[in-house]
Amino acid sequence: MSAPNRSRSMARFGLSESKKATRPAWNLSLGEGICWAGLFLGGAIFLGGLAWHLSAKPIDVWTEQQAEEFEAASRAMHGLANTAGEHDHTNDGHGSKAHEHDHGSADQITLDRFAKIEGELQEALYQQDTLGIRMMQAGMLAVIGFGIGLRSASSS
Repeated sequence: MSAPNRSRSMARFGLSESKKATRPAWNLSLGEGICWAGLFLGGAIFLGGLAWHLSAKPIDVWTEQQAEEFEAASRAMHGLANTAGEHDHTNDGHGSKAHEHDHGSADQITLDRFAKIEGELQEALYQQDTLGIRMMQAGMLAVIGFGIGLRSASSS
């Protein structure tokens, strides 16, 4: 087919030689598909973090049972602090070394229990305060990263 005949045939079907053949939007390369999935996942993570940050309540990270246990440990620590200097076992009849050791180990158990529960409380507060922010940051990084990847995959 000669060039003029070919041009007329293409014009009859609405095509011109100067137009590049483009692929349909649904025909994505593997890289583009991964980037689109990453964009949607990053957006979902961002929105989940935003929802957590705006609506998280203490009950979401700290149960009622943990709160009661913390109160009991706090009362025990308060009692331990109040009785630390009031009762001296050296001048009364029951001031044996075994009794002092038992009292000391009970004090240490109380201190350990309070330290453990206070550590759990601090972890829960950190989770409540920062989990949403960290999720928003991760989501935004994913959106930016996969957006750049999609742009470079689309241009090639």
